[in-house]
Amino acid sequence: MDLELQETKMNKQRTANKVLPKAGLNGFDWIFVQGSTFVLRLNFCTKIPAFGNTRTVICHAMKTTSNNNIFIFLIIFSLFWSCSKYEKSQITNVEKLSSPNNQYDVYLYNIESGMSFGSTVNALQVVKYQEKPDLYNGDFFRVQNSRPFKIEWKNNNLIINTISQNHSIVTKQPFKTETQNYKGISIKNNVFTMFSSMAMSEFKFSKFYEKNGKLIFKNENDSLVYNNENSQIIMGSNYLEIKNFEKNKFDNNRGLSFDAHKLIPKNNFDFNKLEKFQPLRTTEK
Repeated sequence: MDLELQETKMNKQRTANKVLPKAGLNGFDWIFVQGSTFVLRLNFCTKIPAFGNTRTVICHAMKTTSNNNIFIFLIIFSLFWSCSKYEKSQITNVEKLSSPNNQYDVYLYNIESGMSFGSTVNALQVVKYQEKPDLYNGDFFRVQNSRPFKIEWKNNNLIINTISQNHSIVTKQPFKTETQNYKGISIKNNVFTMFSSMAMSEFKFSKFYEKNGKLIFKNENDSLVYNNENSQIIMGSNYLEIKNFEKNKFDNNRGLSFDAHKLIPKNNFDFNKLEKFQPLRTTEK
């Protein structure tokens, strides 16, 4: 009786680890069963005789695995490519500002989400002077808050002014300053709040001159006067846009008030006269 029990016990132990040939194959396609929970399949490719004929055992599992890996890689690569590249239709409002010493160009532009949901990205990219930027990749500086309403170079560093989206009443203007580094260039962001903004109006001028730091545009009936410190000039192909901003006259802590004009020259006008005021230039994308 003890001998039978011992033999039965040994048989049960052997069944815990089995090496089984898969039915229909010839000893080269094996399944390892470990405690009936884990299956490892080994495939070997060779020509072997079976039932009197010579046939090729094709490694279906290995080929399928290889094809699947390539397919998964292509999906991941295409997703990465689509996330790091933007379509031309997504890039809007491209403007350029050259540094006074012609060492750098900074490009401001917007990246639309391309979907019904999602927000617009305010992007900034710095390249060497007259170097063509790649606006369609992900290598850009994301401007927090609003698109800058004022931007200028100072000692090869950038000063930008933006409007906060989360504050209305603060104790001072700007109420905070953030400094970040991008490609070795320091970007100082002065953050303001906005009190009011007026729609852009059109003004045709026949004369321009500078007096005591003021920019003066005149026609026969009227004139517009700007302080460069409180203005941003944008130069188009045959027009100017000037955005003017100032602290609220009744309560300085309530935010900035904005107005804007589109200035169209009645006669031939040398736009280069405004270069020293660091105007933004509209440009093709």
